[in-house]
Amino acid sequence: MPKITPHQFQFVYESAKVAYSRGDLIGSIYKQLAEDVAMNPVSAFHYIEAYTSMRQGVVFKRTINLAATRFFFDGIARDEGHQELAKAIISLEAHIAYYEKTSGVRCKGLRDIVVEYGSRPAPKIVGPVDEELLRLVDEAVSLPADQRKLLLPVEGSKPRIVETMGYVFVRNQHVIAEVLFRASGICEHCKRKAPFLSKRTGQPFLEVHHKETLADGGDDTVENAIALCPNCHRFKHFGVPGSLDI
Repeated sequence: MPKITPHQFQFVYESAKVAYSRGDLIGSIYKQLAEDVAMNPVSAFHYIEAYTSMRQGVVFKRTINLAATRFFFDGIARDEGHQELAKAIISLEAHIAYYEKTSGVRCKGLRDIVVEYGSRPAPKIVGPVDEELLRLVDEAVSLPADQRKLLLPVEGSKPRIVETMGYVFVRNQHVIAEVLFRASGICEHCKRKAPFLSKRTGQPFLEVHHKETLADGGDDTVENAIALCPNCHRFKHFGVPGSLDI
């Protein structure tokens, strides 16, 4: 395969990302790349195919530049998040297995990429013990209901992600406050009263849980959240469906 330059694989990445978001998995963009950055059409096709395979978590069979592979991984991690990066790792592992079996050559560089990116920590959810979040929730609770509703995120809103040693979802305090008001001290799963009053607020203690988790791409909205007693909350995370004795 002809050598690809850093400028070309950066252009390939951006073009493939846009095409993939539109559902045009390969399409004719490889021909456009040949015109825009003087890239060999066959090479462009295989690089776009590799990106698409990474996004889908399936094997790709043509080897791409090591630097380009790393660039794709960095871009997917940055632009799409940990879940999509995990699929890219699966795709690269499948490619390594295929290539090493057919060529008899060990892909040390690619294996190093798998180890490096596979060891990155998954996003952590900022939970109810986070002091800054608790302070913000207290402020949200103190707002008039009509004002708080105006501050609620719209459908499809995702949490901000800030980089620390890993990645942290910054939950919206107004969503938490609104869900707690909606529940009025009653667990929205078992329908029982909160088991105790919060030492911090003096209010019935319930925890706000996302139906579709933030780590799985769920929205940080009232519609995707439910107020639960601690027992039901633990059940939602760790229980076997149908096994809760209530």
